[in-house]
Amino acid sequence: MKRDVLYYWWLVAFGLASIAVARDPWFHFRSVDDFFVLPHLASEFGVLIALCLLVIMMRGGTRGRALYTALAGFCILLIGVAADRIYHGSTGIAAIAWNPAHFILSLGMLLLVLGIMRQLIKDASYAVMPVRSRDGLLMVFSIILLGFLWIPLLQQELPVIIADLTILPNWFYALYAGLCMGFVFKLVHDLVPRYGSVMSVAGGYLVCRLAVDFFVPAGELAVSMIPYFLMLSAVLFECAYPFFMKREKGVFSVYAMALLLMVPLASIALIDTYPPIHPAISLASLVWALGSASIGIILARPFQFVFFPHANETEL
Repeated sequence: MKRDVLYYWWLVAFGLASIAVARDPWFHFRSVDDFFVLPHLASEFGVLIALCLLVIMMRGGTRGRALYTALAGFCILLIGVAADRIYHGSTGIAAIAWNPAHFILSLGMLLLVLGIMRQLIKDASYAVMPVRSRDGLLMVFSIILLGFLWIPLLQQELPVIIADLTILPNWFYALYAGLCMGFVFKLVHDLVPRYGSVMSVAGGYLVCRLAVDFFVPAGELAVSMIPYFLMLSAVLFECAYPFFMKREKGVFSVYAMALLLMVPLASIALIDTYPPIHPAISLASLVWALGSASIGIILARPFQFVFFPHANETEL
């Protein structure tokens, strides 16, 4: 199987898992204790595809840290599936809130995605596949990475119907959103240093969320709130990057970029469109979000060196 076709199948596997995550809570409102609901079946089918792809890669001679990272993620994912089954059986609807089983599932999926992204970059550096194909696939995988990192915030983006089940304070949403934006935007810009890459990833994620709401409706239950501020934050990040991050002004550059990421959050906090546009965001929480966005930007660079050491070995 050609390498690019192999990665397209990986997108199918991750896409099924993403759809399952997006619709899992709604199905549990209909059948609380039923583990074999449609989102779980879609996720399990994606896991089966992932297993087949890992076997194909190993039989094709693929070795190294990238594959081992993906294998570790897959094994953790299987543990998470078993743990999720136990939680759904014992706690029912409470299982949609934060719990150890979902943390295990998220960790497994993240390691699996990162392992495949690393192998993709490695293949491109060894001329196994064209660089242009690599960049396009990297941006799509980055959309999936952003989606899995955003999973903890889905709890607060659910409609008011489950407000009583939310165990997180409102300030956490802005804090974690800032961390995700700073980390993913900086990582994407480093992996695909072309104008428009960050906006493409943010826009792609929003399109996927809207597509799921349209093609996989929640029925009589309200759809989740969409984080539209991601697009405006991506535009500000991309436009300001040449003026701050490329001039190596140290801490000032990081804070300046983080401050720009906070502008959309501050605007919706002032407009006060909750609900249904976004979860509750207070101006006080933006102080914490500014710090978390700065940390995310700072962490992206060493993270790239650890997980994607071959990222800059090909001509961009």
